[in-house]
Amino acid sequence: MDFRKAVFLYCKRERKKIKKKKEYHHNNSVETCYNTPDKQEKNIMSESKTEKFIYRTSELVCSEAIEIGIRDNRIESLEFIGGCPGNLIGISKLVRGMEIDDVIKTLSGVRCGGKPTSCPDQLAKALQSYKKQKK
Repeated sequence: MDFRKAVFLYCKRERKKIKKKKEYHHNNSVETCYNTPDKQEKNIMSESKTEKFIYRTSELVCSEAIEIGIRDNRIESLEFIGGCPGNLIGISKLVRGMEIDDVIKTLSGVRCGGKPTSCPDQLAKALQSYKKQKK
């Protein structure tokens, strides 16, 4: 199991115990877990200046988490953990290279069936959370 996934699983398991951020060091990466009332986020900084942000999605959607690579306010990489593979791979390819604000504007409010949210909507929420964290 790679280090990022191990830290994510640890954060998920320990989410009720985390009072403030905790850092984990491995090679040249620093992994930070954050605990918020209903979500858990993890920010991974690497030397390549690409920021990796992992967002725990709502329990109302099929995907469990979203891992986003961001460079210069643009999405460099995107991976949904769990969910409908074909649709989510398609979304990942479509938003690659787009600016964060454009993705938020385009995907906010998209619903899945009768659910109040969807995987694309969760991506918009993840990017909004990333922007708040960066302030």
